[in-house]
Amino acid sequence: MEQELISKKDLLIKTGISYGQLYRWKRKKLIPEEWFIRKSTFTGQETFFLKEEVLERVERIKSMKDDVSLDDMVTVFDKKPDSFPAYLTKEDILKRNIVSSVVIEQFAKKFTLEDRISFDLVCLYYLIDKMLREGKISRSEGELIYQTVEPYLQHVHQKDGVFYFTRKMGVPVVTVVSPPGDAHFDPEVGIIEKYSFHKLFIEVKEISQGGKKDE
Repeated sequence: MEQELISKKDLLIKTGISYGQLYRWKRKKLIPEEWFIRKSTFTGQETFFLKEEVLERVERIKSMKDDVSLDDMVTVFDKKPDSFPAYLTKEDILKRNIVSSVVIEQFAKKFTLEDRISFDLVCLYYLIDKMLREGKISRSEGELIYQTVEPYLQHVHQKDGVFYFTRKMGVPVVTVVSPPGDAHFDPEVGIIEKYSFHKLFIEVKEISQGGKKDE
């Protein structure tokens, strides 16, 4: 069955983006050049896109742009299998100082030094470790983050998502929002941390490949 097309004009109206944004994203290769389909119409040549494909990509860019640079998004949308390492060993995580031994021992007790740990899990350990080092959470709150976020790791890796850690009257709440969608909280809720999962994956990838970790 032939896929439905959407015109450039209708794309801009439906998504609320500008002509300039669209072509900037094209120059950055966030929207591949081959997605721009030129077709003859009764008014002349017009540009069309595969509707479902381009709408999903534009929404992902919009959901990420406040947390991830356009240059880093190129890595996110890179379909090569080595875009993210699939696994790291416990030994690698400790040697490269990706996550502290305290967090590894708390959350990865079942793994030996040689066992392969999924990259998604490593990212979650890193997030908990980062928040502990910054004094934003307690170790028991780290457990709450782990239990809440872990079931959604594969989904947000593929579709992006945003993690929120909030408190109201001292009570911690962990929320995962998958796009398209915005989170709206009670005005009395304090947002302690907000993190794009793609930003998280990029940070851990850079550290795992030899980049520096913030102290």
